[in-house]
Amino acid sequence: MTQLGQEIPRIRGATIFSTLDVASGFWTIPVHPDDQHKLAFRFDNRQYTFTRCPFGYANSPAEFNIFLNKACPDARGIEPQTNRIQAIQNIKPPANVSELRSFLGVCNYSRQFIENYSDIAHPLTALLKKDCPFVWTDTQQNAMNELKRYLCTAPCLAYPDPQKEFYLDAGFSSHCLSAGLYQRHDQDRRVVAYASKTLLPPECKYSDCEKALLCTVWAIQRFSNYIGAQKVIIETCHQPVTFFNSQRICDGVVTNARIATWLMALQGRNVEARYAQNYKSALGIGLAACQSCSDDTPTVIVQAETPPDLPLTCHRYFEESVCQGMPTAYVDGCSYNHEGILKAGAGVLWLNDRPCPPQHFKLGPQSSQYAEVAAILITLQIASAHNIRDLLICTDSNYARLSFTCHLPNWKQNGFKTANNKPVKHQHLFQICDDLTSKHNMIIYWKKVKGHSKQPGTDKDLNDQTDALAKAGALHGELWSPPTHPPTPNVAAITCSKRT
Repeated sequence: MTQLGQEIPRIRGATIFSTLDVASGFWTIPVHPDDQHKLAFRFDNRQYTFTRCPFGYANSPAEFNIFLNKACPDARGIEPQTNRIQAIQNIKPPANVSELRSFLGVCNYSRQFIENYSDIAHPLTALLKKDCPFVWTDTQQNAMNELKRYLCTAPCLAYPDPQKEFYLDAGFSSHCLSAGLYQRHDQDRRVVAYASKTLLPPECKYSDCEKALLCTVWAIQRFSNYIGAQKVIIETCHQPVTFFNSQRICDGVVTNARIATWLMALQGRNVEARYAQNYKSALGIGLAACQSCSDDTPTVIVQAETPPDLPLTCHRYFEESVCQGMPTAYVDGCSYNHEGILKAGAGVLWLNDRPCPPQHFKLGPQSSQYAEVAAILITLQIASAHNIRDLLICTDSNYARLSFTCHLPNWKQNGFKTANNKPVKHQHLFQICDDLTSKHNMIIYWKKVKGHSKQPGTDKDLNDQTDALAKAGALHGELWSPPTHPPTPNVAAITCSKRT
């Protein structure tokens, strides 16, 4: 029968889910009259035969599964999968500063997707200060539970994309193996699943080299339902793991029987090990260092609240194959003091001057975050005026990019309030942007470019030009102000229609 883990990658992009239950399912399948004699039985000196598929018949489960596949060819269901987040649920309260740093390292891996991360983690980071006594109270425990809840839900946790390569971050401690499987979306690392396993007594006696290899092989096998036939890139600071790239494996020259057995388990898989001496495996090693796993059974399960149905989003990550030839805008905003006066500006540079030449604007005494979002709004206004429906925005602002790609759906659902129930900064700008994209049925792709990068290339040159445009606009550009946005009684009703 179909395994749940094999179905998970197939629901990427799905927005509507349903459950199906069948009472006395086998009895819904009729038996052909010519075959009913094969199911005959005697009772009270009389002979009977089943006219429906009976319970207890060896082939009933297989026949019923075939029947379901024919009756529901497009049905794709999924229940919450505890194994996917069990390694996070198994994290124990830290007993010292070292274990606390390991937990915060795991959190920092996805901190850009956690709204108000600094505020939530403040009770924990305060314990890292010099001369501060390590005292664990309910305040710290509540903060830890809140962070664990975020790590187990979107946008920190994402569904696997079968079109992208998988990356594996695995680590070990004296008693435990842990790993995280993730994929790169543009320059963001989106975790697909976590896993952990307690070492058996004989395994605890392995050398560190053997533990590093064991951890990698175990993780690939554990995540096999997600990986399928896709390429797996192992990022590691353990040089023995690079043995997977060795020519000796291809030649079959492996004298260690234990390692040979592990390597046989990976035959047929596309595996590449990338070693970096200074690579810090915050996810894999961090999970292993703060685990309290016993036979993979959670000690204390932090139940995440069931998230409400979020509005469809029209903001997506950059994909080179999709965005090739698409209208592209390099966007930047800035704010600085000029002769003691705060000035802000916005710059927009369209690739190949399509649909218009570079432009810059004066925004007045505003913050840099305001300038970044205002520059996005100006870009969307230009795009809508030229009837552009698909647009690629290149920006060096993580604030603007993550606000639209990760946080905007939750803000809309929550009445444009943040996770801690405070009004969203520059709410009117985000609402006008959302109205524009919804009204014109636009799809926006976001590409992260490195600000002030020393690496030469087209992105660097165009981003530097856009930065210069924004600074010039703050002094000499045309004054721009956002259009007024009428109060909306139910902002959650603002959605983006789905286009194919």
